[in-house]
Amino acid sequence: MKMRNDKGKNKIFSASTEIMLDKADMLIEKGQYVKAVSLIRRAMENEPSSFDVKLFLAEVYHDMELYVLSNNVLFELMHKDPKNPDVLLVLGKNYLELNELSLCGYYFKLYSENNAEAEITLEPEKVQAARNGLELVHPMTKRRADLLQQKAGMLIRNERLDDAKSIFEELERNFPDEIAYKNNTAFTELLLNDYVKGEQKARDALRLKPDDPVALCNLVTALSMAGKRDELEQYAEILSQCSTDDPVEIFKIATTFCEIKFDEQAFVWLEKLLKNSPYEIDMMFLYGFAAFNCGKYEKFEEVLTDIMTIDESNPVAWFYRKFMDGFYENSKRSRYKRLDYYPQIPLTAAQRYSSTLKQLPDLFGIWNDEDLFRVAEWALRYTNDAELQEKVVSNLSRTSPKPCAAYFKSLLLRDDVSLYLKSLIVKGLLEMEVYGRIHLVKDGYFTSMDVPKNLPSVLRESVIIAISRMSVEFIYEKNFVSKIVGKAVEIQSVILDEGIESFCVDINTLAAVICRTCGFEGVTDQELMRIFDTDYFKLLRQTEILFANK
Repeated sequence: MKMRNDKGKNKIFSASTEIMLDKADMLIEKGQYVKAVSLIRRAMENEPSSFDVKLFLAEVYHDMELYVLSNNVLFELMHKDPKNPDVLLVLGKNYLELNELSLCGYYFKLYSENNAEAEITLEPEKVQAARNGLELVHPMTKRRADLLQQKAGMLIRNERLDDAKSIFEELERNFPDEIAYKNNTAFTELLLNDYVKGEQKARDALRLKPDDPVALCNLVTALSMAGKRDELEQYAEILSQCSTDDPVEIFKIATTFCEIKFDEQAFVWLEKLLKNSPYEIDMMFLYGFAAFNCGKYEKFEEVLTDIMTIDESNPVAWFYRKFMDGFYENSKRSRYKRLDYYPQIPLTAAQRYSSTLKQLPDLFGIWNDEDLFRVAEWALRYTNDAELQEKVVSNLSRTSPKPCAAYFKSLLLRDDVSLYLKSLIVKGLLEMEVYGRIHLVKDGYFTSMDVPKNLPSVLRESVIIAISRMSVEFIYEKNFVSKIVGKAVEIQSVILDEGIESFCVDINTLAAVICRTCGFEGVTDQELMRIFDTDYFKLLRQTEILFANK
């Protein structure tokens, strides 16, 4: 439970801000975190430049287990004070909870270096985990099994389902009495849409343990996919009566009922789930959808309010708030009898928004139009549509420079914004002639780069592309920008001195050539071709043209 320490309470605030923060402290003591966050945000409006109020919010997010949101606030503070020990300490704790042990160690080390009285107080088992990294203490055979499980999980996340299935089958053969491996195989079969094999594997698991919640979930899902309604209802009833306090099992049961559209059961189990992790936003959405589908409309609106209090810029919650504003009209109420369990903007609305944004010639009115801003925010943070994101960034770059630059810089500091989007944003900033020091969070690391004002004029487009693409790749050396600019100056001199007319195949290839001549460690031609979307012939030919006389 995080409350302001004595040091925090000694800060000088206005009387109204101090009252809000004291009330937030009292609410935290009572476990009323959402109301506390609301008050802290009001305090931030009173004291928009206060470092300590924002740090307090980040610490509260940590206690709410909202580690990514906490990191977003902390990286914003690092922009102002990169060596602040209080910020570094909370970052380390956040990454420890996220099991990102390398990042955890990195920020704890920075904390120790910047605080002579550094003391990291953690639970003993967590300290041991931080020291040992990912070291396993099982016997060798079990160690290999655990490592294979981790690998299979990674393969599933990368959508290599057949490879993951092969690993789980191997584990089944070696550990025939381990129900977990049978459950994993069943789950993978279902992901592959093979409900026949999925059902078979689920029943195999139930023969080992007839009341196993995970096996029951897999069987219920398979029966639903197969359209076996009678059996589905029979086993769904058994599943609903499961007795478990395991958060993983509760999560599995709750999401299974969502998947098979058993709304009443989904509502009950999501409510149980949120008792363990009350501020998990995706689960809050599912709980809200279940409430809506059960006719509990006021509960759905309460959930949306809580989400927007926690994450005020969440465009999905904004969409559904707008949706509910007009829901009670008869026409809309009859059309929307239930909502899909999908914590995103519905597909039809998403398609409409995408089409609108792609057709707009500019976004000049965005800063005064909340609806338009939310739609643009959704496009940037919640889609994987590269064309759409490029269009929005390009349009925003042509709007009011000051608010646009500030917004772009804030996105670069978010831990939950993709590296591809950050590359587009860096490009947008440079095209807007925003130079100097630019801070960027890359793979959890807070980095910065210094961009000079005078970029080589002839190669300006290629230099901007080179800096923007390399800024999000694996180059962490602080002077990579100066290397790119320096090589571009040399190449520009060659072009101007030699009068080379065919010097440029295309701006992307030229950007690749510039980076190639920088000699960045570990950056191969293959990597350059990937980063700059070019081919080896173009890369080689361009280099030969430029350096024929060298």
